[in-house]
Amino acid sequence: MRNKTALIHSNEFIRYNYGEGHPFKPQRYLLAYELMCAYGLNDLPGADLRDCPPVGEEALLTYHTPEYLGKLKEFSEASAATPSRSFCQDYRRTRLSTPDASGCHALGTGR
Repeated sequence: MRNKTALIHSNEFIRYNYGEGHPFKPQRYLLAYELMCAYGLNDLPGADLRDCPPVGEEALLTYHTPEYLGKLKEFSEASAATPSRSFCQDYRRTRLSTPDASGCHALGTGR
């Protein structure tokens, strides 16, 4: 049996930023992807490039709770003027897994 390696990629990934203090910036993702392409890693035997299209609420609910998605949606829809600090405080209190949610729900669902 041959080993397969999947790379999940979408140009939409560069639209999401984990926040100023997070080391993983959209530019790093884009540069890493472009470097893999330049070296032909996506064309190696067993390599499988997969798209990551937005999904509906039903699919998200197979993994996340309705409470989590509701809170994520609430902060995702907040205006850019609203500091994400309040989400981070809720994150610590409710143990949500996304420390900066600005735009996250919209990006995942395509809305």
